[in-house]
Amino acid sequence: MIPEVSRPRRVSPPTAGPGPLFYPERRTGGHVHRPSANRQSDDTKDDVAELRRQAANAPTATEAAELEWMAQLYEHEDRLHARTVRDLKRVYRTSVAELRKLARDGDVRVRAALIRGDEAQLYGLLRAAGVEEAEINWQAGLDEGVTLAAQWEKLNGLGSPVRSPDIEPFLAYDAAVRRGRGLYRDAVVAPSLEVMREGLQGALLLERLPDAANRIAQRLDVSQRQAVSEARTRAAMFDRAVIDNQAARHGVDSYVYRGPLDGVTRPFCRACLRLAAGYWPRDMVARLSNGQTAVAPLFACGGHNCRHLLVPVTQESIEDRGLRRATLADVRAVNGAALKGRKRKR
Repeated sequence: MIPEVSRPRRVSPPTAGPGPLFYPERRTGGHVHRPSANRQSDDTKDDVAELRRQAANAPTATEAAELEWMAQLYEHEDRLHARTVRDLKRVYRTSVAELRKLARDGDVRVRAALIRGDEAQLYGLLRAAGVEEAEINWQAGLDEGVTLAAQWEKLNGLGSPVRSPDIEPFLAYDAAVRRGRGLYRDAVVAPSLEVMREGLQGALLLERLPDAANRIAQRLDVSQRQAVSEARTRAAMFDRAVIDNQAARHGVDSYVYRGPLDGVTRPFCRACLRLAAGYWPRDMVARLSNGQTAVAPLFACGGHNCRHLLVPVTQESIEDRGLRRATLADVRAVNGAALKGRKRKR
């Protein structure tokens, strides 16, 4: 049964705190998607087509349904990414225009606050430009992801979740991630404020405020690409967290690695996909390292903008598919591939 999804709420201004956990990988193999706001990206179309080709040739009905479900998740994440691009372009364009206006003829106290990098004043620019509406749109997209992720239970024919003292922390976590608490602020708002604050520091060194505003506009153009990629990565991690939560409620702690295999597949993911006839128990997943993120592969898989998924698999499905258990040798092979891949990029 798919749970009800609460409506996103208007957010309050952020408090000072750390920025993003990581920035996106932009080299070959990072597989960064850049769709327009009005169409699905060509990369995602290819990935969805590949998943549906795999579904058509899947040996069991459960595997076919699983791959179709993944294709729908890909399409959802692509729509959310396109929406983020559109909204953030509007926010940056409007806030920079207002900053230029204030730099030219704004109140002296406001100009002084901007030069000091006052966070409330800078956030006021983003808020007036519609950043809170953009966050609401993003959170609504996350809610769509919850609805899709929750279908994992239905795919596996599972009934009421297991309830025990051990599962209560997962239920609390589920309530937190559904609200998307802090994700957008860390991925988008915090780095945007930092770019504006750094850019205005030049005015403290007697640079003209209009010149500082022009440089901020250039920096935000780069920051936008980083922010939307970071937002996409975090949305995918959010989906994976919700899926894993669904599995944990039913006591499922084994996974199969699924997704496209093509020219931009990372060595880590390629090595995981080689275990096509195997499954990863949670204790083996915990030993995996993608060599990119501090976030565990259970949620980040191969790293930034990864297109793959560790799909929970029930014991009944393991037996039906004849899957073998991954070993420490498999873990060493995957981690070694990730390490070699990182060395080749240097």
